[in-house]
Amino acid sequence: MRIIRTTPLIILSVNLIIILGLSFFVLPSLVSDFSLTLKEYMGVRAQLMGARKILNIFDSEPIVKNLVDENNFSLAVQELVRHGNARAVTIRSLNKEKIEPCIDSNCKILPLIMKIEAAYEQLGIFLGDLEKLEKSQLVVREFGIIPDKENKAKLKAKLVLDMYLSGKNEK
Repeated sequence: MRIIRTTPLIILSVNLIIILGLSFFVLPSLVSDFSLTLKEYMGVRAQLMGARKILNIFDSEPIVKNLVDENNFSLAVQELVRHGNARAVTIRSLNKEKIEPCIDSNCKILPLIMKIEAAYEQLGIFLGDLEKLEKSQLVVREFGIIPDKENKAKLKAKLVLDMYLSGKNEK
């Protein structure tokens, strides 16, 4: 009878030893996995917070445009050329096409065909800053790019830009 009474105690002890033994092997790997996951989470969270700060900067700076009319479009074109020159972009040609009406009667579209040359970074900065121009709203309709045959660090690009002008004629 004695054996029967001690059997549950032996089974309980063996189970406890097995659980403690497994916890010494499994628990450290779980803790290290959790630690790595926590570090990854904190890194991604820091990147997300940085991105949010950048987006808040863009949201807090409204872009105010003083669009010129078709009689004064040369002012907007001059601003575009100055913008390119300030960013080390060489404008090889700049041609305008026929002014088109907008869907909205408050504006008109002047298509511009530009051939430019620049280094990779300068071209990116130039295109990224087009929205900062004050006298016109520019939209890139077409964009073609090839490396310069003589200097691989330079790019040649052809752009078709839609320059939005005021629909009101000022005299």
